Amino acid sequence: MNQNQIKWFAAALMLIDHIGFMLEAEPMRIIGRLSFPLFSWVFAQNWKRPGDKNPLITRLILFGVLSQIPHMLLFGNLQLNLGG
Repeated sequence: MNQNQIKWFAAALMLIDHIGFMLEAEPMRIIGRLSFPLFSWVFAQNWKRPGDKNPLITRLILFGVLSQIPHMLLFGNLQLNLGG
């Protein structure tokens, strides 16, 4: 598998995790938790490439900030989503 395929697979696992959260289905949550190590591995592979790390960190922070908006709207709270 190449990195792009791994990212899509990890995204599908994350979707399973989120659906499991909404349905309160623990087996789906366990399966979905496999997405984090896959995303982390892809991030580490990109990090070890030579060159400037700023675009990688900037994209990560930007995505985190932008994804906070739908989280706040969906769950109706103003608390930051810092995991868990």
